[in-house]
Amino acid sequence: MNQEELEINVLALGDIVGEAALNYLEENLSKIKKDYNVHFVIANGENVANARGITKKLFYRILNCGVDVVTMGNHTYSNKEIYDINDKRLLVPVNYDENTRKKGYGIYNFGGTKILVCNVLGKRLGASLNGFKIIDDVINNTSDDVKIRIIDFHSEYCNEKRSMAHMLKDKISALYGTHTHVQTSDDKILYNKLGYITDI
Repeated sequence: MNQEELEINVLALGDIVGEAALNYLEENLSKIKKDYNVHFVIANGENVANARGITKKLFYRILNCGVDVVTMGNHTYSNKEIYDINDKRLLVPVNYDENTRKKGYGIYNFGGTKILVCNVLGKRLGASLNGFKIIDDVINNTSDDVKIRIIDFHSEYCNEKRSMAHMLKDKISALYGTHTHVQTSDDKILYNKLGYITDI
């Protein structure tokens, strides 16, 4: 990285399950960001409303903690209040159905550096569209000035997540899995350039 480029530390948080986890986030995220010099935070919020979806109030509580982008998963529409949220900082799976293709990714800016965040849903969890095909299309149509590209792959299967990482190895910065609520602790750098963990 040359001197003109800004070094950015990104924190990715797995599924926030219920009120207790959100309370913890409210009490601790500010300190975590300071201690680790975190610039940009992505959190999965699909389980924050009693482990079934998200509400408008809870969405904004997550943002007020210091989270920049909230991703979802198989419980995206388990709570109907999600339809009341019209905010580009909420990403629903890009391949959930035809109506979510443009709501599953966003480009955000930190200090002049553009960050692409994508949310993909695994086939086993109810995705009606091929996530591999759609995400490849999204990445291929992302402009070259987007320097950081991150995917939250909400999936049941380890091999599905790893396969996507290998497929996109030359096109993205990081791919991490969510959904299982158990960290796999297999974090690694693939091909000396791609950050990967099966589930955070």
